[in-house]
Amino acid sequence: MLGGSVYIAFIRFAISLAGVILLFSVMSESRYSRKKTIACYGIFGIVVILLTCIWYVADWKSCVRIAAFAMYMCFSVVSIFISSDSVYLCVYKLALVFIFWQFS
Repeated sequence: MLGGSVYIAFIRFAISLAGVILLFSVMSESRYSRKKTIACYGIFGIVVILLTCIWYVADWKSCVRIAAFAMYMCFSVVSIFISSDSVYLCVYKLALVFIFWQFS
């Protein structure tokens, strides 16, 4: 599980979120231009990682339990709006990304 300083947690959160974003971006077509998509995912990633780090400092026990799940759910909502695929296909691709990311 997570442990150590908030800097270590920040690195773990950033690597995890960046990997999921990259993997999903390879599988899915965006409805926006590449520049706007990168900006949206970048802003989203920074905000989510900062909020998760604040949560980590404020309440370590609950953050360790559900931070990754909460980050993934937030990413799922954002990616459904950014993806040009239908909702069902987007959810299917998100499930594949989640399974691949958990077992790699």
